Amino acid sequence: MAVRVFLQLIWQVAGLAFLIYIGSPQSKEGDERKEEKLDLILKSVNPDEAEGLINKLDEKYPRK
Repeated sequence: MAVRVFLQLIWQVAGLAFLIYIGSPQSKEGDERKEEKLDLILKSVNPDEAEGLINKLDEKYPRK
């Protein structure tokens, strides 16, 4: 009985680690949404230089 519980726990931990490693579609959608929000904030704070700054950031840190 104890071995079964131990193996179940190992299976759950390994499965969770795998899912975190590959990432879920929901988390990727969240990242895209955050990037768009940050772009809009940057454009509203500094509209003259926003496009140039966004392009530099996209070159340094490509969007997924």
